[in-house]
Amino acid sequence: MNLIRLYSDAAGESHFEQVDLKLTLREFAPPAAPLRVSDPQPAQNYVILEVGAEWGGAVPHPSPTRMMAFSLSGCTRVTASSGESHTFVAGDCFISDLPARWVFIRLPN
Repeated sequence: MNLIRLYSDAAGESHFEQVDLKLTLREFAPPAAPLRVSDPQPAQNYVILEVGAEWGGAVPHPSPTRMMAFSLSGCTRVTASSGESHTFVAGDCFISDLPARWVFIRLPN
């Protein structure tokens, strides 16, 4: 599974990279058919949020926490402090590591 990861370099600038999350066909919920499953990933807490079209995120801001986001509909443009941008559409997964400085999100019209 391909994911886009946002990370900060030694100078504190954020950048994107493509990450391949390995999935292996496994018996996950027998007697159901096997599924492609990742190795367990560390997680301590999580929140669920919905970003509506009216939320612009026009002011650059740091990522408040490490996050994994799934785009369910529409599109979202994320710009890193390095100036690199990536547009996420339905079905995309985005991971933001800390510190991810001056990341901002804009929902295109």
